[in-house]
Amino acid sequence: MKTFTIIFLTVLSFSSSFSQWIQQPLGTTAAIERVKFINKNTGWCCGAGGLLRKTTDGGANWITVNNPAGGKYLAGLHIIDSNIIYVVGFFETILKTTNGGNTWIEIRNGSFGNGNSYEACYFLNENTGWISGRTEPPVRIFKTTNGGVSFDSVRINESSDISDIYFKNENEGVASGCIKDLYKTTNGGANWFAGQ
Repeated sequence: MKTFTIIFLTVLSFSSSFSQWIQQPLGTTAAIERVKFINKNTGWCCGAGGLLRKTTDGGANWITVNNPAGGKYLAGLHIIDSNIIYVVGFFETILKTTNGGNTWIEIRNGSFGNGNSYEACYFLNENTGWISGRTEPPVRIFKTTNGGVSFDSVRINESSDISDIYFKNENEGVASGCIKDLYKTTNGGANWFAGQ
C-alpha cells in the first residue's frame, strides 16, 4: 500500500508541474529562433523568413514588426530598453531600432547568400556590444563601442561558429557555439580562451 501511495503522489506531482505552462500562439508556423523579454509584459521574438514580433501584454498577443531584413533568417536579438533593440541574422544582417521598432537602422544588410551569418549578439548599453555567428573562417567575434558605426574583430580559430554571447560586465564575458565550443574573456573580448 505504501508503494502505491508514493507512486500515486509522484504521478500527481509530475502531472501538476506541467499545468504552469500556457501556450501563447504567435500566429505563424515559421521557426522561432530567439525570444527575449525586458519585463513581464514586453518581449520580442525573431526567426525564419525575417520574422520579428513584439508583445506588450506578456505574450497574449504578438504584433508583426516590419523590418528591412528582406526575409532573411533573423537569429539573434538583444533588448537594451523599451526603445533600443539590436537584431542580427544571416547574410550580414545587423539591425537597430531606437524607437521600439517603428523604424530601423540598417547597420549591415547584405544580399542573400553573401557574407557572415550572425547568430548571437549581446549589448551592455546602446553603444557597447558583441556580435558573432557563422563568420568566414576563422570564426570572429565583433565588438562595437559606438553603437555599430564600426566594429573590431577577434579571431577564435578553434570554433566553427558562435551561437550565444553573454557579458557580466564590460570585461567578463562568455561565448558558446557548436558541440564543445565554449570561450571566456576577461578583457572585454580582446582575447578569448577556450573553456572546459
